[in-house]
Amino acid sequence: ENFKNNFKPILVLATIGVFLCVVFTGYALHLLLNVPLILALLFGAMITPTDPVSVLATFKKLGVPKRLSTIVEGESILNDGTGIVIFSILLEMLRIGKFDLLAAIANFFVVCIGGVIIGLLLGYAAYQILKYIDDHLIEVTITLILAFSAFIIAENFHVSGVIAVVTAGLIIGNYGREFSMSPSTRISLINFWGFVVFIVNSLVFILIGIDIHVDKILNYWNAILIAIPIVLLSRALSIYPLLNLASFIDKKIPALWQHIIFWGGLHGTIPVALALSLNLEQKDLITSMVFGVVLFS
Repeated sequence: ENFKNNFKPILVLATIGVFLCVVFTGYALHLLLNVPLILALLFGAMITPTDPVSVLATFKKLGVPKRLSTIVEGESILNDGTGIVIFSILLEMLRIGKFDLLAAIANFFVVCIGGVIIGLLLGYAAYQILKYIDDHLIEVTITLILAFSAFIIAENFHVSGVIAVVTAGLIIGNYGREFSMSPSTRISLINFWGFVVFIVNSLVFILIGIDIHVDKILNYWNAILIAIPIVLLSRALSIYPLLNLASFIDKKIPALWQHIIFWGGLHGTIPVALALSLNLEQKDLITSMVFGVVLFS
């Protein structure tokens, strides 16, 4: 319900906001560090997704208004998918050695919409199955199967597996949890997925420790010191103008909330996971900048 009520500002931040961040970060790095444009845009797509886990935990302790918490969390959920789709498209263009902006935009919409459709279909199917089951172990298992199957099926159709999983998760998390689960199942579901998130985050940051070589980061200290303010500035340019514009089509978002949303856009698991997956000639430069920004964040 909260997500639906605040969908407009969340969607603006997770789509137009991500595009602005990627383009500004990419062109700024291209000009200041003389990094090839497509590589600089790739870095922008990697670093843009936010990971406000610690921010949300602080919100709960402080009793922050639910609307503010929903906007921060909702933006994080959706911009992961948007950022990863842009990253995948740019990586493919880098692989074939051809940059085509119109093709990239068209591909972006096809991949995103395709992911949403598959997520909706599988999420709705799982929701219908859950209505006839009253066993918390089986129901939690169905959500696990749904997460993996949504990703695998979407990727096989060459659309976004991440967006398919997010969409299916929204169906189960809203309608499924509300209309087809008992209170004990809801508690089991929250505890199980909370534990999974904790384990995944822990593993990713252990991989950072294994993969980071301090000498590499020190070699690129100047690039990292340039990347940090560029990422912060791109975040500011995507937050303040867009949230003020969104206030015309939705309830006004106070200036103080905008500051919190800006600083709450921490960078964590997704940028690191994407950096670890790279296999490029200039991998050391890009990954060092990603790690540097994440550590600063």
